[in-house]
This record gives sequence, C-alpha cells and structure tokens, in this order.
Amino acid sequence: MNRKIASTLYFSLQDLRGEPVRKILDELMRTQSYSLHHLTELQAIRTKTILVHAVENVPYYRENYKSFRSQIYEVNHPEELETLMKDLPVLSKQKVLEHFNEFRADSFLERKSTNNITSGSSGNPLMFPCDNQSWAHRHANVYRVLKMYGVEPGDPYGYLFGLHWKKKSRRKVRFKDLLFNRVRVSAFSISRDTVPESFEKLRKKKVNHFIGYPSAMYDFIVLSDELGLPVRDLGLKCIMGSAEPFLPFQREAIEALT
Repeated sequence: MNRKIASTLYFSLQDLRGEPVRKILDELMRTQSYSLHHLTELQAIRTKTILVHAVENVPYYRENYKSFRSQIYEVNHPEELETLMKDLPVLSKQKVLEHFNEFRADSFLERKSTNNITSGSSGNPLMFPCDNQSWAHRHANVYRVLKMYGVEPGDPYGYLFGLHWKKKSRRKVRFKDLLFNRVRVSAFSISRDTVPESFEKLRKKKVNHFIGYPSAMYDFIVLSDELGLPVRDLGLKCIMGSAEPFLPFQREAIEALT
C-alpha cells in the first residue's frame, strides 16, 4: 500500500474512533524545540493535573492519598513535584487487581475507552479500560520517536508480535495489518522453516523498520543471518521494542546484524 494512502487511512480511522492521533502528534512535534526548562515546567503542570484528578475522582487514590492531598494542591515547581513523587507509595499490579473497581474514576462511564490487556507474561494478566485520548497520546508518542529516525506514519514495517488462536480474531488482525501497512511475523512460530517465507514477505513489502517483542526480533534476526538472509539487506531505519526490554545480549546481536 502507498505510504500516503496508508497514513491518510490510519489517521482518518483514528479520528473516527475518537483518538486524535494526528492532532496530538502535531502538538508533540511543536514541543520538540522547547527548552529543557520549558519542558520540565510543562511536565510538572501536567503531572499535578493528573494527581489532582486522581485524588478528586478516583476512589482508590481519594482514600489512600489523603495524607498527600494538601501537598498535591500546593506543589508548584518541578523540584517540589520530584520530592512529592518520591514520597508517594509505589503501586503494584497486584494492588490494582485486588482493588480493580476502585481505580475507575467517577466519570469513567462518560469517557470513550478501549480495553487494554496485558499478556500476563510477568504474572497475572491485567485488563483495564484506557480512555481514547490516552490511546491517542501513546500512538502519537510512538510516531514521534519513529520520525526521529526518518520513519513517517504509513511507512511499511515488520510487526513481530503475537497472533490470536481464534480464526475470527485472526481475520480481524489481518485486516488491521493491511490498514497499518505492515507484515506480521508471528512471534510464536519463528523457526528455520518459517523464517525464509517471512523474510521474503518483508523484502517484497520494502519495510523500513521493525516493531515487536525484542525476544522475537532477536530470534528472527539471528536465524535469518544463519540462513544467509541478513536483515541488514532490508535497509531498516530503526527497530523498536514492545512489551519487554531488550536484554544486553539481544541488543548487541541485533546491532551487529542490522
């Protein structure tokens, strides 16, 4: 698919979903030139706004952050905010699971949201509703980073990620892959037998970056090299990890082979 068409489709569909990715990306690109002082001040203002919202509208924080309420209202400078953040109790995933309904803001039902689900690779899976504005910020932030490496929205890419076992869900995923102009390589079926076919699809698509699980990208890149199909021949501009950190040996191998 042509990059311009893919980009237009993506941003238009996100607008229809109530996720203004294009608008937020434009804002993020404008703030790129802000001074460190300006960015720090902006970060402090927005963090305070989030904290005030939490203690006023989210039952869990309203109850458990009572002793920090006055500090939250009074904080005005980045240095004060830094001190406050160090004092606030650390929140664990287990705590969220135990008090799930208490983390829903009073105005939750008034907002458009989409369920965000973790895989459970680090323990029990967690599903929580994420409002569409937050989704838009997450996506826009990804594109801002990609643009730093010369990747534009709509550029074709390799997506080394999971693949649902349900046929109905797989059809939906294939449609999304088409719209997002990407080639999906299932992280769960990377082997010497499957790598050549996947590599050829990536080459034909002329992908210019990878996004996916670091472990999957490591396996794919190492196996490709062993099979005489060096990933560096794809001319990738960048590789972005998702869901898990790059381990030192993975980063070292990927950098050497791409």
